[in-house]
Amino acid sequence: SAESPSLSPVIVEEPVIAWPTLVAILESADGTLQAAVADGDDALHVVSAGDEVAGVTVAEISAELVTLSDRASGQSRRLSVR
Repeated sequence: SAESPSLSPVIVEEPVIAWPTLVAILESADGTLQAAVADGDDALHVVSAGDEVAGVTVAEISAELVTLSDRASGQSRRLSVR
């Protein structure tokens, strides 16, 4: 009798994303919103929606939240000022 090959489950790990830290949400006199974020090296970046920082895209900025997305993994994260 022939033995059937044993099958092992394949484990796919999600990539670890170094999400930036939200420092502040800034509003200019004309109402334009920007976010100040710190990357993993603690460098401060002032970004607008559509900008990339630390390998992720700033998807949206509101008065209370910043939404970041990682295109490679499809993951997103919402950051709020505490």
